[in-house]
Amino acid sequence: MEQGGFILEVGIHWIHMIQKVFSAIRVVSTQVQYPENGECELEVQAALELEDGTRIQLNGISQFAGEERVSMVVYGTKGTIALENWDELKSGLVGQSLSPVEVLESASELPVLKHVIARIQGKPAKIYDFHDGYQAQLVLEALRNTEQSG
Repeated sequence: MEQGGFILEVGIHWIHMIQKVFSAIRVVSTQVQYPENGECELEVQAALELEDGTRIQLNGISQFAGEERVSMVVYGTKGTIALENWDELKSGLVGQSLSPVEVLESASELPVLKHVIARIQGKPAKIYDFHDGYQAQLVLEALRNTEQSG
């Protein structure tokens, strides 16, 4: 069975994470390349922005040789923080190299289930609802539909 391409398989996770941590995303422009005989995109380049005007650059490719590599890099006025391959967090002050950041919460094979169990037990938990998914889906559709971006 064919995968969904970068936007569907990876982009949706980044979109959701950015919207939960920062704010809503607006697609400014997008370029998507599709193969002649398929629906899953080969490459996407997009300019996005947050509600406050902060710019986001999204680049992704699929169907390439080698291992998958995903990263999100956030540049701030005091430094940079990067999430590499979903679980390697790094940070550094301006002018310094990035160093690994120790994450206190232990990794779980079923992080969503862990939060559901915590909520059932009356403990604090992060549960995402339909609205969260819908807001991420709106951005995803704008990325895939180049005629409607902006």
